[in-house]
Amino acid sequence: MTSGPIPAAAAGTWKLGDLTVNRVGFGAMRLTGSAPFHHGTPSDRKRSVSVLRRAVELGVNHIDTAAFYFSQLRSALFGALAELREAGLIRHLGVSGVTVGQIAQAQAIAPVVCVQNRYGIGQREASDDDVAAAWDERGIAIPGTGDPVHLAENVAGALRLSPDDRARLNSIDQRPQP
Repeated sequence: MTSGPIPAAAAGTWKLGDLTVNRVGFGAMRLTGSAPFHHGTPSDRKRSVSVLRRAVELGVNHIDTAAFYFSQLRSALFGALAELREAGLIRHLGVSGVTVGQIAQAQAIAPVVCVQNRYGIGQREASDDDVAAAWDERGIAIPGTGDPVHLAENVAGALRLSPDDRARLNSIDQRPQP
């Protein structure tokens, strides 16, 4: 028996603003080359287009196009993005790598529909616990790649965790104890 690729919908869905999206999305940062700020130029345009097309074929309906990974929230930048949202050029805004205070600061400017922080076993920092308490910690996976085969592997590797599974994983704290 042969089977086709596993679709992104197999991981379940999540409400993101007014949209329902599959829990496995696609981070498009790698399409511009190996560096996060590679001047927006694809390292291989034909391959980049094929990766995006493949993502859509696999049912990915959340593509993160943010170019501002690795920078902290800046009010002026978020304000400019909020203006683009008001003009209808951006549908939703999210933030990444933020503290609880920065989430509040951003929400004072415009609605925030998602928060992307590094969150995994052994990767949480003390302040992340505060962010998780202030924000729902069931965020969407948005792995990035510039390779269509790796994209299919990312989508196929999606897990559906029950509330009990998540509780067991959350109980594992690998930070050094004082």
